[in-house]
Amino acid sequence: MAPKIVSAVDRREEGGGWSSSLVCFDGEYSKLRLDPGSNLAFRVLERRFCVGYTGITVTGKGDVTDSRRNRRPCPLDAEVKRGVRCGSCQLSHAMTPCLRCDGTDCRALPEMRRACLSSTAYVYLASFGGGRVKAGVSRGRRVMRRWIEQGADVAMRVLVGDGREVRRFERRIQKEMGALNHVRSIQKMDPVRRSTEIGEAVERLDKFRRGVHDTFPGESHFLEEPQVLLSLYGLPEFDGRPVGLRVKEGLQVSGTVMGVKGPILFLEMGGLPRSLSLNRLLGRRIETDGVEKVRTQSGLERFMS
Repeated sequence: MAPKIVSAVDRREEGGGWSSSLVCFDGEYSKLRLDPGSNLAFRVLERRFCVGYTGITVTGKGDVTDSRRNRRPCPLDAEVKRGVRCGSCQLSHAMTPCLRCDGTDCRALPEMRRACLSSTAYVYLASFGGGRVKAGVSRGRRVMRRWIEQGADVAMRVLVGDGREVRRFERRIQKEMGALNHVRSIQKMDPVRRSTEIGEAVERLDKFRRGVHDTFPGESHFLEEPQVLLSLYGLPEFDGRPVGLRVKEGLQVSGTVMGVKGPILFLEMGGLPRSLSLNRLLGRRIETDGVEKVRTQSGLERFMS
């Protein structure tokens, strides 16, 4: 079997929970599922490559369809040194202007601009541990997926508006109130937190929400209780933080999947829990031929609560 380029990490709501997969490309797209309890074996090869770009499709109602359905491989098969896209695919990637948007100067395609201004979007607050709060934005139907993608412990929506309004709200909350706009992966490493810590995170978000509502006009307020998300990751309890695997040429992964929390894959290798950054796999070529798969799951129960 030919090596595949890891192009994306996909999350799907499935059977009352959430599943995770690596989207890979070797002339056509396929998925490598990361189901808890399943065996996983691959080797990381040399160099990194462009993951391609996503286009858009606008429905008759003016809605922009899920961009994952419009995924396109890099036409140049370009090698990259930084980031996950070559210059050409970065320009073609439909979401690039939106990722940089602060709500003041829209540079998106006209179709996306119209969809943004007619959408219902939210500012949310999320806790990942470490006592800090992140502020982010998401369209209505993607809110829960966004939290799962990021690996939030506790999260809640606090403001509502169109796509451009909530970007302006988000920037003010980050600049004036000290909310984070990015959370390091290490803060997402603790898959299960004690009940006292969860209670503290809930109180922290609730206090921050009150400050947000005191700052912004009432018509933009959104009220909901903080949502504890830890059970959605389906992870066992660990005695300590699992040892991280460094993604580099020659890394060989062979173990049992324990679960996925945001961008972090947890797996048992050699009877011990390990962690792996899925984001650092993007653009890497992997191969499964010649990589011996784990034969048992005998050690998995040792880490389960």
